[in-house]
Amino acid sequence: MKSTNLPMQIHELAFLKAYLYELFTSANVCQNNFHHTNWYLKDKYSDDEIEKIKNHFILKNINCDCDIIFKLDLRRELKTIKSFH
Repeated sequence: MKSTNLPMQIHELAFLKAYLYELFTSANVCQNNFHHTNWYLKDKYSDDEIEKIKNHFILKNINCDCDIIFKLDLRRELKTIKSFH
């Protein structure tokens, strides 16, 4: 189920965040861009969809791969999804 407010499913956001976390715990260098996010998403999404995802991040003041790790709060993203209880 895809929320109308999110550009991708919440579990895919969690996998992206986990991938970036593992990558940066070994590299420990931020390039201040979405290079690794683009690479991760290119197999599942079109270029237009990737731009929408990046724009979603930028609107939330998330401007690079490292910001996804440190600023993206998945609990806050979950609040945009309707409650079923």
